[in-house]
Amino acid sequence: MSIDAPTELVGELSGVKLYRNGKVVRPTACPLFPKVLPNPNFVDGVATKDVVLDMEKLIWVRIYLPEVAKNSAASELSPPIAQKLPIMIFFHGGAFVIWSAATSIFDNACRKWASELGVIVVSVDYRLAPEHRLPAAYEDSSFALKWLQSQAACNIPDQSDSWLSLHGDFSSCFLMGLSSGGSIAHHVATEVCSSDLSPMRVRGIILVVPFFGGAMRTSSELRFAHDDILTLHDSDTAWEFSLPQEATRDHHYCNPLGPTSPDLKKFDLPPYLIIIGGKDPLHDRQMAFVEALRKSGKDVHLLRYENWGHYTPFPESELIAFMEKCRNKRISFLSGST
Repeated sequence: MSIDAPTELVGELSGVKLYRNGKVVRPTACPLFPKVLPNPNFVDGVATKDVVLDMEKLIWVRIYLPEVAKNSAASELSPPIAQKLPIMIFFHGGAFVIWSAATSIFDNACRKWASELGVIVVSVDYRLAPEHRLPAAYEDSSFALKWLQSQAACNIPDQSDSWLSLHGDFSSCFLMGLSSGGSIAHHVATEVCSSDLSPMRVRGIILVVPFFGGAMRTSSELRFAHDDILTLHDSDTAWEFSLPQEATRDHHYCNPLGPTSPDLKKFDLPPYLIIIGGKDPLHDRQMAFVEALRKSGKDVHLLRYENWGHYTPFPESELIAFMEKCRNKRISFLSGST
């Protein structure tokens, strides 16, 4: 071993450098996607605030309240449940390595969803790899969901978040994740599906270009290895940074259909809406996941945009239609029958 071995560069992803001795160097800022501060005042129809859930681990959420919520409560008295707003729990992307709930692209998206969908968005900020390898992001996100349950069960005004208690319909919650956040949303759903989260109920799961991997190369990985958003090299680097030491890409944290992954049949899951691009390097893995869910008896709605890669813009009308279907069917998991 050379004398320089301890400082040998293992890899780099979007400016994040990991060295052989475990040292991690991060950029001090991201000019392309800067962080955005919360604003408790309504701006363009949405107010935002940050709530710290765990000071030691620095787990926090950003809550987005649409201005339409003011119509649901004319006083401090809680409005009828029919007037309250659905709650979307959002997990941001970034390959488990970069970005946060405050990153401008996610802040803008959450503001848009809150305003156009008429929902309260709770965007989760979780610990990043390689400083905190998986399952840190999964555990932090599950912790945030349990915090939301505690808010649903809290009857003490001084101990509850007023935005959620006054305006949120805890019986109509949805998990949504983008890219690595999609992987988080699925893992959180399967992890807590045997738990009792009442009075909170999750009605549906929304995965947008979910970030999955595996040891064997797929056809789409080879054909679209140089995708503008996610190259195959960057995908491999992200998993090298985020998986437990010595784990392969067939680890169940990475491959939901891998040899050690739990059988999907044992989970009582709500309907899924999965949005993918036909030119995404991960397309074949995403389609295999869709088919596995269907074969295990799950309700899966697929939106596939043929000419898009690992970035798929989609009309908010699709989210509205899916959420309304889930709410009208009153499908529930995590808390028993409705």
